[in-house]
Amino acid sequence: MHYFDIGGFTVAPQVLIPAGTLYNGRLGGAPFDAAAGLGDPILATTIWVVNNKATQTYIGIMPYLFLPIGQYSAGEVLNLGENRWKLDMQAGWYQGLASGFAFS
Repeated sequence: MHYFDIGGFTVAPQVLIPAGTLYNGRLGGAPFDAAAGLGDPILATTIWVVNNKATQTYIGIMPYLFLPIGQYSAGEVLNLGENRWKLDMQAGWYQGLASGFAFS
């Protein structure tokens, strides 16, 4: 992750590449074939809309964009990729209190 400023806002872009194995899947007792490989890559960044070190107040907006290029096969039940674009918007708030205590 690399932090820098854009238009007065601190941002921290990142790329997440999930990987794993799915096995022992069952539905109604019927087993599924295992799946392994890479999931859909995620482009994410945090944009601090409030970044006040003096009051220890920080508010961040975090969009996550999922790219549909992970391991996916339409004929398989278990897949690491989802074969679809997704956007997940999140927000976080941190308020420092006193002597190492904080509320978030």
